[in-house]
Amino acid sequence: MPVGGTRVRLPLPLVVLVAGTLVSVLGDSVASFALILDASELGPPWWVTIVFFAELVPPLLLAPALGVLVDRFNVRTVWISAALIQAVCFAAAAAVPDFSTRVALIAVANVFAVASSAAAFRLTPELAGPVPTQRANSLVAGAVSFAFILGPGLAAGVYDAAGSTLLLGANAASFLVVAVLVRAVVQVVPRGDLEVGSRFLGAGR
Repeated sequence: MPVGGTRVRLPLPLVVLVAGTLVSVLGDSVASFALILDASELGPPWWVTIVFFAELVPPLLLAPALGVLVDRFNVRTVWISAALIQAVCFAAAAAVPDFSTRVALIAVANVFAVASSAAAFRLTPELAGPVPTQRANSLVAGAVSFAFILGPGLAAGVYDAAGSTLLLGANAASFLVVAVLVRAVVQVVPRGDLEVGSRFLGAGR
């Protein structure tokens, strides 16, 4: 990526940010589509409508409060906490066979998906390093778009082979990995400012 006539490598924290965003949004998309497939197979047509409302309405209503949460608290902590809560929700959804309980758990996970997405976009300028902020933002936005495109097809293929339980369980594991990577790569100095680097590589600014 040319910047000032030189090629600049993507900083590791930015790579984790983009990959974490991709995994998070892809997981949400896969889980949502899996529940829609469950609804179409297990119940009457209006079950599909319930899934849509359960996944869209709570995040919509709570988005302003979640925005305040991201503004007032450490964004790294918000992202890690949201990812862990999503992991717990998806793991619990995979463990219970009751459809309505699964829908409720995914609705909760989608609420915290709003918080993690907001935190990721807040972190982008801090983690971009030598990469122009506009370029870093486009990478994050591209990851979101790609996840939304890939999610339904991936969910349909895996669902046909293994059902929704495997999808939900794998999704839980992916959010756990995201939380661990964010904790390892993005560090916080005592003032609360973000220190870009990795404890393993010793890199920072």
